[in-house]
Amino acid sequence: MINALGLLKERRFLPLFATQALGAFNDNLFKNALIFFATYQIYNDIEAETRFSAIATGIFILPFFLFSALAGQLDAAAGADGHGPAIELDDSDAELMRCLIKGLTNAEIARDLGMDETAVARRLAELFARIGTSSRAEATAFAFREGVV
Repeated sequence: MINALGLLKERRFLPLFATQALGAFNDNLFKNALIFFATYQIYNDIEAETRFSAIATGIFILPFFLFSALAGQLDAAAGADGHGPAIELDDSDAELMRCLIKGLTNAEIARDLGMDETAVARRLAELFARIGTSSRAEATAFAFREGVV
């Protein structure tokens, strides 16, 4: 079963979720409570109540826009392509990635790189974990997308 909180963090939905939740909480609870308080307790003039309601609405919606801007900045800092910051691969990882792109099997990669086949399987598993993929096809797509090839 997928860990829902992990998915929020991994997919970078958490800043957007927090923005929406805080914006809704701010807008609906505080603004309306203040307007009801002002309407029934403070003002006896309908024009003053209307002005106060408009000002209160503006003040309480402002944090929503600020949180939205912050979420956008966090998203941009994570990477313009939506895949997070670029992952640096060393020369051996890049060579392993090139073998994957050629469609070589673990045995063929082991032969070409002068390694044991179990070492190739272990290094592939480590590489997949580091780049956030779970298959050769995803790793190949990652290589093309990130310009490894």
